[in-house]
Amino acid sequence: MQSETSDKWQSVSKDYIAGEMRPAHKHSRAQLLYACEGIMLATTRQGRRIIAPYQALWIPSGIEHTITFLSATKMRSLYFDKSEYKDIFESKSIKVFAATALIRELIATLFQHQFPGAKQEMRHLLLLLVQETKAFNADVLMPEEEPLRSVLNDLLHHRAWSTSAQELANKLNVTPRTLTRHFIRATGMSFRDWKHRMRLIFALEKIANGSPVKSTAIQAGYSDASAFSIQFKNLYGSCPRDFFKSDN
Repeated sequence: MQSETSDKWQSVSKDYIAGEMRPAHKHSRAQLLYACEGIMLATTRQGRRIIAPYQALWIPSGIEHTITFLSATKMRSLYFDKSEYKDIFESKSIKVFAATALIRELIATLFQHQFPGAKQEMRHLLLLLVQETKAFNADVLMPEEEPLRSVLNDLLHHRAWSTSAQELANKLNVTPRTLTRHFIRATGMSFRDWKHRMRLIFALEKIANGSPVKSTAIQAGYSDASAFSIQFKNLYGSCPRDFFKSDN
């Protein structure tokens, strides 16, 4: 783990393996959480949110949270004193947002310790971008209640994308209708839609790490790359190849 601390700011860089977890904790400073690689699950009283590749999470100071690493992850955390952001925005709730190319470059530069004389200005610009970047409109929640949470964690671990609502209901010993009602209440969407988004999130990670679109589509349970690309574009606004070329 690498870290840097000053009177105003702190930065932490650490790699995690799939399945590792940072137990419930909170910080006296606001935290900007980003993964160069990997998928994270952030749990707070405001919900359980998946942080996909090319996304970041803003966590206000004082909010207790747990981070679970759903795949091998290279985590980067920047911490901000209230004096840095109080004139830019109010930090009251967590926010998942797209880590644009500029945001990613600023984070990378800060961790590479380049241009030390411009560090304060880069951090200020980063805060302005956090404030102006819209919350991600494809946010995915993870249920908190058991045994649904454990069953879904197992599904994600084994990438069991073919699991049907009936099969999930059987594992939980409930009727499909009861499952649908509880699932929508817990996540805001049906199991089918939730599974669809999760498949795309895990596929996004593979493509970001260099896997071909065609093989990734098959592994994600799609019949062909064309069908996968259409669904990917519907969620992320561009096809897989263009997504990593543009400032999403």
